Amino acid sequence: MPLAAREVNQAMMVASAPSICDPSNPPVAKSSFLSTDPQAILWFVITGAVQSDMVVADFKTPTGATYPLTANWQALATSGTYCFTSRTLQIAGTDVATMTGTWSARVTINGIMYASVVEAPPCTAIQPTFADGRPWGAVGTCHGHRRRAAPAAAAE
Repeated sequence: MPLAAREVNQAMMVASAPSICDPSNPPVAKSSFLSTDPQAILWFVITGAVQSDMVVADFKTPTGATYPLTANWQALATSGTYCFTSRTLQIAGTDVATMTGTWSARVTINGIMYASVVEAPPCTAIQPTFADGRPWGAVGTCHGHRRRAAPAAAAE
């Protein structure tokens, strides 16, 4: 039986990590963060993961630089569906609070970008995108819109 294609089919920014990472019970997404908010966390689900896949999540600053807070998980032990929460991006009282503008968080699998979640300006929905930059729906409506594992190039 062939394996299902890898997909990041849920990805969102949240104010706090849920006590249990459960793909069937996603947390409440947060569409924007203030410089006074305590933290931001990327929550995402990968389906069709393959044993030994290497998953990485990182944050991009408004200038496009990678912020020095990367989550590197151990190689996946088995194939299947996985739920992840990134390392906590502390905001209030840190240098992050001074870097105003649009941030993003990226998910890569084996060095290939599968999703990018944008922390949008106030009053705008988070806009997850395909690896090539095309939008795939705002959080709350992104379920069912998926990025298939057919990337053309490795992540930056």
